[in-house]
Amino acid sequence: MTKELEANTTLSHYRIVSKLGEGGMGEVYLAQDTRRDREVAIKLLRASVAHDEDQLRRFEHEVRATSALNHFELLFTAARPWLTCVAHLSGSA
Repeated sequence: MTKELEANTTLSHYRIVSKLGEGGMGEVYLAQDTRRDREVAIKLLRASVAHDEDQLRRFEHEVRATSALNHFELLFTAARPWLTCVAHLSGSA
């Protein structure tokens, strides 16, 4: 991403609520899954990462690791190759 997403921006069936944080690979947003009526956390890759094969492999590894988790509160989808989404569980890190 080159520009921070604003609240109410829509990506597929996800409505952005707010930015939760950012790291070396991208930004994480709190969003509303309008199909399932639940809050989710969405991670979007930075454009520079999406064009770097090594970084893209790391992201894909993260997506596979996340999707391997098996818990009723977790939801994984890959609506786009540059996006990963899991259920948002409030709390502190």
